[in-house]
Amino acid sequence: MVLRAMTRTMAYLGPAGTYGEQAANHFVRRLGGEIHLRPCETIGAVYEASKTTDYAVIPLENTLQGAVLESVDALLSPLADDTFPSIEYLYPPGPDALPTPTSLGCLGSPPPPIPSQPHVVADTTLPISHQLVGLRGARLEDIQYIRSHEQALGQCSAWIDEHLPHVERVRWPSTAGALASVLAQGDKRGAAICSRAAVEREGSRVNVLASGVQGVKNNFTRFVLLSREAPLPPPADGHRIAFYAIRDIDSIGALSHFGTVVSVHQRPASPSAGILTPFPRFALAEVRLNALTMDTDGAVMMGSFNAEPVSLP
Repeated sequence: MVLRAMTRTMAYLGPAGTYGEQAANHFVRRLGGEIHLRPCETIGAVYEASKTTDYAVIPLENTLQGAVLESVDALLSPLADDTFPSIEYLYPPGPDALPTPTSLGCLGSPPPPIPSQPHVVADTTLPISHQLVGLRGARLEDIQYIRSHEQALGQCSAWIDEHLPHVERVRWPSTAGALASVLAQGDKRGAAICSRAAVEREGSRVNVLASGVQGVKNNFTRFVLLSREAPLPPPADGHRIAFYAIRDIDSIGALSHFGTVVSVHQRPASPSAGILTPFPRFALAEVRLNALTMDTDGAVMMGSFNAEPVSLP
């Protein structure tokens, strides 16, 4: 009997044709081997899937709109009930367990799999060029409403304000899903903002009403790969970064001892966290590391890896 290797699975924000699918395919090429892509309807669903799949891809931030709040909230969600393991669990105390640089470009030996909580193990940045798409035969002057993910609507707001100020802007879970809904409804008054890949999948069923509606050429979205396994082999010239989930906002300053704090995304803390202040906050911090570190009081390292260099078009 011949034993076949199990096919790995990677969750992403679907349906097919999203920018998330493009990012997932990029990570598949980096990982190598056979990986099945599993589309999910929302970013929250992608994060939940990451607890059982081998990998998951979520958008983290965009040039024009900043942090993707759904993703930040998902990454910080374990802080609400203290389910996120401390780094001491990943690296038990003792001189033999201290982190050291490895060929994987992470801190220390790869941590053991954690049944429930994924870690950030890689990133990639994609150029984003949006298309305004309607049904076949639709005209720009006929459009009364536009559907898309809130990030895409925000990225294209200046163009919409100038060319279609009267239209209703309708948030949808994903860009490709917005196009699918317009097609299913069959209403020529509706349009979607989506990727060129989504347009190509639909072929002659759709009409591109305008291209490059994001308003700026250098528009990028950064995606991160989640996994309960070891990080990917690092890019050749990437710098090492780490993400921290912060329960105690006062801990942010302590992170500067480990390197340069690149970004901090604050979000309202869950009421179940029991933080007794008028405006309780959690935060997701990114640190460009210049020292080997584990964690600090009030902050838990959620993953460390060599960032992928970004190339401008």
